[in-house]
Amino acid sequence: ARFNIFENRVDARFNAVDNRFNAVDNRIDARFAQQDAKIDARFAQQDAKLDKLAEGQAEIDRKLTALIASLGRTDAVEAALAGDVTP
Repeated sequence: ARFNIFENRVDARFNAVDNRFNAVDNRIDARFAQQDAKIDARFAQQDAKLDKLAEGQAEIDRKLTALIASLGRTDAVEAALAGDVTP
């Protein structure tokens, strides 16, 4: 009988500690999930900014290509494309 009482107390204490551990573990998991969501949102924002910059760069490239084509292939244009910017 005494052993059963002792065993019940130990089981009760173990269950209480286990429940506290699980509660803390759940809170930690929830915090990690929140941080993951924040990080994912920031990466999505950065990806959107990079996409917008890439679109802008493509537009600049298109306009430069059109400008170069409209100038014709003169010696000055060829020199500028080769990196020679002296007048």
